[in-house]
Amino acid sequence: MLIQFCHIDDPECIEFITYFRNNFLNNSEYWAHCHRLNAGINTNMHLERMHESINFIYLKETRIDKGIAAIIKFVREKLIDLMRVNQKGKISVKLANIKERHKSMEEMDGITLKTFEHGWEVSSENNHEMYLVQKQEATCHDCTLSCTDCGVCIHQFVCTCLDSAIKYNMCKHIHLVARNVYQSNVDEPLLDMDDINVNDDDGTQVDNILGELNTHSKIPNLDNRKEILIKSVIDAVNTISSIEELGVIENKFSDALLILETMRSTPPESGMK
Repeated sequence: MLIQFCHIDDPECIEFITYFRNNFLNNSEYWAHCHRLNAGINTNMHLERMHESINFIYLKETRIDKGIAAIIKFVREKLIDLMRVNQKGKISVKLANIKERHKSMEEMDGITLKTFEHGWEVSSENNHEMYLVQKQEATCHDCTLSCTDCGVCIHQFVCTCLDSAIKYNMCKHIHLVARNVYQSNVDEPLLDMDDINVNDDDGTQVDNILGELNTHSKIPNLDNRKEILIKSVIDAVNTISSIEELGVIENKFSDALLILETMRSTPPESGMK
């Protein structure tokens, strides 16, 4: 291959080939990895491999939000691959985190669980946030990073909360879904209702559930969330004390408008509403 490269008859490459012959062809032992056994693989090779993976595997979409989500997914899967290596100490810490999240799930009360075609939506304990839990396509066999009480491993579900999306833990929302849905060995929820109220009290009656469904939800609707956002923006603008700070806000607002325009011009995906 090296000899063939040096004999390329291309006018645009003549200058570079001449330079390569004079400086590299006769001293390959100084730069070729086959002659530098102790040099290892440099950072550039790792970056090129990562770039190829992101381009050809993850970035199948051109939207900004989907591109960011693809990169986060890439990083998550790389970190999970490291978790699968049973190194002493690290696995025990991760298992302790799994047990701690399961215990936190058991202490959750009055949490709303909604079922969608592509996952489950779980409310936060203060009912101010909603998190999406989704089941992964990959199935692990004999995985050591699993919850024995729920019967699922850390790789089977992902959640949009910080504990799962950023810290790569099996969060309490995943434990909740696994206990109420997945552990029953069915793919659909136990009740034929879109909204149920999850309560740890074993004496909860059907009447209480139906009564909860008939009450107004504590989760802010679109108008309330818009009002909260407007107030936050006004408060932030009122704290501006320089032209530079105002420029930062203006730039970020322009970026947000661009992303919003892109989302509106893209046909909505079927499934979640």
